[in-house]
Amino acid sequence: PFNSSGKIDKKKLPEPEIEKENQYVASVSATEKLLEKIWSDTLNLTITSIGTNRSFFELGGHSLKAIVLINKIAKEFNVSFPLEKIFENPTIKQQAEFIDVNEWLSKNNTTELEGDMIREVII
Repeated sequence: PFNSSGKIDKKKLPEPEIEKENQYVASVSATEKLLEKIWSDTLNLTITSIGTNRSFFELGGHSLKAIVLINKIAKEFNVSFPLEKIFENPTIKQQAEFIDVNEWLSKNNTTELEGDMIREVII
């Protein structure tokens, strides 16, 4: 719907339909638990409305909140978390894996995973 000046009349737009199904998947690791807390603070949501498999952007995140998120992640985990990684890894589960692998690499003084090292990190 448009108003008299030809612009979209936002007041006449219907409310967006948001899937109300509870998609909460509880965190398992300490990294996931801390990420849930960080997401909760950043998105101003309860932890039970987040879950480890929901997308940051599906929950209301956007580029500015992503910047806030990466700064909090860097501070809490002492790890470099580039902005593009939020877009590549939009769930807590994916971000936790990224953080855990990078911490493992840092502790083992290496920058690349090879053969058995990949299996060890994943297991």
